[in-house]
Amino acid sequence: MAKKTARLSIEGTYCGACTYAIEHAGRKLFGVSDVFVDIAKKEITVEYEGDGAVLNRIIEMVGSLGHKAFLITPD
Repeated sequence: MAKKTARLSIEGTYCGACTYAIEHAGRKLFGVSDVFVDIAKKEITVEYEGDGAVLNRIIEMVGSLGHKAFLITPD
């Protein structure tokens, strides 16, 4: 299956600990290959395989950590 990339905007992330938590938890989600948080741009880049449901799981996971994420661009 081909890898896809999506960008999400993020709110409420200001420190390295927040970045680490999102990246670490995101990489554990089924179908996710990699997660990178750019605090300066307030964006998350997600590499994933499969359908767009993976992105919903990322958004839910970010919410469970006390932040908000919104889809900017799907692959």
